[in-house]
This record gives sequence, C-alpha cells and structure tokens, in this order.
Amino acid sequence: MSIENIEKWSLRYDLLRKWVSFWQNNVFYKKIIVLNKENIPQNGHLIFAPNHQSSLMDAFAVATNLKRQPVFVARSDIFNKPFIANLLYLFKMLPIYRIRDGIDTIGNNKKTFDKTIDVIKNKNGLIILPEGNHSKFRRLQVLKKGICRIAFQSEESTNFNLNIKIIPVGLDYSSHQKIRSTLVIKFGKPIEVRKFKELYLENPQKGMRALKEEISDRLKELMLHIETSRYYDLYNRIRLIYGSKMAKNQGINEYKQPLALELDQKTVNVLNKYHDKFGDGLDNLHEKVEQFTQLSTKLNIDHQVLENGPSSLINLLLKSLAALLFLPVFIYGFINNFLPFYIPEWLSGKIKEKQFHNSIKFVVSMILFPLFYLIQTLLVSLLPLSGIYTAGYFLSLPVSGAFAFYYSDRVKKLRTGWRFFLLHTRKDQQLLSLSDIHNSIITEMDEIFSWFRKQEAGTTA
Repeated sequence: MSIENIEKWSLRYDLLRKWVSFWQNNVFYKKIIVLNKENIPQNGHLIFAPNHQSSLMDAFAVATNLKRQPVFVARSDIFNKPFIANLLYLFKMLPIYRIRDGIDTIGNNKKTFDKTIDVIKNKNGLIILPEGNHSKFRRLQVLKKGICRIAFQSEESTNFNLNIKIIPVGLDYSSHQKIRSTLVIKFGKPIEVRKFKELYLENPQKGMRALKEEISDRLKELMLHIETSRYYDLYNRIRLIYGSKMAKNQGINEYKQPLALELDQKTVNVLNKYHDKFGDGLDNLHEKVEQFTQLSTKLNIDHQVLENGPSSLINLLLKSLAALLFLPVFIYGFINNFLPFYIPEWLSGKIKEKQFHNSIKFVVSMILFPLFYLIQTLLVSLLPLSGIYTAGYFLSLPVSGAFAFYYSDRVKKLRTGWRFFLLHTRKDQQLLSLSDIHNSIITEMDEIFSWFRKQEAGTTA
C-alpha cells in the first residue's frame, strides 16, 4: 500500500487491524470501555477528532473501534525513513508537515490534503488529532486549523454536497505509561460542517475559527480537561484522593470507570467554581496535597491503602503462603516471557518523551510475543519429546506469562500490605501524620462541595 491508493480497501490492513485490535483489547489494556458508539452515523462522510495524550495509541483507540478502514493523519517526522514510511502507509497513515519540520516542507501538505479529500469521499473515515501534538497533561490544547481546513476544502470540492460530519472523541487513560491500564473511549454527537457554510463563504478564517471552537467545546465535554496551570497537580491528584468519597456522595458504590470520568469532571468543575470565587483559597488544600504526596511516596502507602485500612494478620499470612506456593509457576512464566516483556520496556526507556512510551511498548510487544513464542516452541520441538508436550509448552506460554504479570502485581500489593500492617501496629508517627493529612484533605473537600451545593441551591431558588 502507498499514499496513492491509501483510501482503497485493503485485506492486509484488515488482517493487521484484527491483530492490533486483539492485542489492544485483550492483552495491552486491562479494560477498554467504549461509550456512545450510537453517535457514529452508519453511512456518511466522517472525520473523527480525538484528544491527543498518548501518541499513536490515540489513533489506534479510534481505528480499532470502527467497522470501516479509517485513515489517520500523523506528524511527518515519523515518516523520515522509507521503510518506516511504507510501514505507516500500511497502517493507513498520512504525513502532515508543520513549520517546525522546516518551512520548505509545508508545500508537501497539498498532496496530503488532496488525498484526505479522496479518503472522505470514499467514506473510509478520516482520523485527525486536532491538537497537532500530544501532551502529558489531562487538558485539551489549543486546536490547530488543519482539521477545519481539510473539512472545508473537501466540502468546497463538491459544492458542500458531502455533508461531512466531525465526530469528537474523548479519550481517558488511567495511565499514559503503564500497560494493563484502563481506557475510556467516548464518542460525541456529530458536528455538521455545512452548518458553518455561510460564515465560511463570507470569511474563511471566521468559518474555520467557529468550527474549531465548536470542536474544542465538544471535546472538553467528553474528556477530563484541567485548564488551570497553577493548580494542575492539585486537581489531578485530588480527583483520585477524593474519588471514593465523591462516588459515595453521588450514591455510587465504587470509584471506577466509566463513572469515574464523570466524577472527575464534576470535581474539576467544583474546584474551578471555588477558585473563581476565592482566588487563592485553594492554596491551603494545595499545600496539604503536596505534603500528602511526598509522605505517601516516602512510605509507599497511597490513599487507597489508607481508605481500605490494614489487613488482618491471618489474611496477610494466607496470602503470603499462597504466593510461596505459586512461586514456581511465576518463575516458569517469568523465564519464558522475560525477553518479549522487557525488550519493549527497555526500548521505551530510551525515549525521553514519555508520551511515546506506550506506543513503543504496544507495537514492539505485539510483534515480539508471537515471534518469541514461535521461536521457543520450534526449539522445544527439536527435543526428543512427544508432539503433545510441544503443543502443551506452546499453550503454556501466554497463560504463564499472564499469570507471572498478575503474580508480580499481587506480590507488590502484598508487600505494601505488610508494610502498612507493621507501621500501623507500632503506631508509626509518619503513618499517623499521613492519615491525619488524608483526613484533613477529605474534610476540606467536603466543605468545598458543601459550599458548592449551597451556591447551586441559591442559584436555583
């Protein structure tokens, strides 16, 4: 596949997407939750606009949840090497050139823009990351004009008969760097480009600006948008620290996705209102959260451990015995999965920009695991063993690998449980201080929400 026929249906792409989808949905992420898929028109000329926080993972998240074969636009610097470029074309990716890539490269965008018109007309679906570059912050950046320019140019080429719809997509990652995290994909209602036709024909810049603002507003409704810079860390941490109490206040049993996203949005909204009213009134809370974070890191005791309280001695002993009994299984899985697991980790660690880490882990692990399993099984088949043993070995590789990962995670939690139990038993002063700070944070957040409810009641009255 090349840029010339990238809009055409491809069997290779279809098979590749099935494998990517399997790896993404069943291996790499612990859970993927897709919301409001009914907002996607079954038939039409569509542009998908997700927020951009995790490099290629953002585009994969959308592409693997569509029935069509979408094409997506990516920054041109990753197309520098011919081999890589051909591979990216196989993934149905088009390069977009930015001023930072060199002023002389901007002219290359005409070929990309022309090809996007073919893609849209062919009803493949076009994925554009309208922020232009990813960000480590849970915040929507200022959108670029590219998505609007492509939409209007495509409409102009058919005298506005395509009726292009832009689908905003909110993505929320529980972690941007860790595997087995949770991803929420939330499709918004379509934005009709022709709604801005008259304004665009009167003044193209005003038309594009109005469309861009509409996309921005819709995206902020679908994702966690923490606009403040001064209190960003406070907002980002307090939503987790206060999450369980927030869920309880809303009559929800547990702070988990997909409702956790709505709870986080409400928490951010209330903090914004409080800050607008009292200015520096969040400084005291900010200081407490900083103290809690530093002491929590030092003791390796997080808010969830504090909320759950110490486990009983019997419980810890039984879990420790189980860990000891299953240690041989862990060792087997660890040895047989060590290289395909740690090579992606090692390679991602070489990249300074952390937003690329998960993309590297995903792509490399997706290739290495089946490759290593095949090589290891072929080597075992050379031994004087029955074919049943070889088949059994092959089947044991993914099972033991999954168990080794699970076992490692449980042992880490067990160690934390023992540490918390021992600190709690001897009434460690630092742990008591951590608990006091945590309780103080919860109390202050309760007061802020009480103030907000009174304000809401006064407004409604």
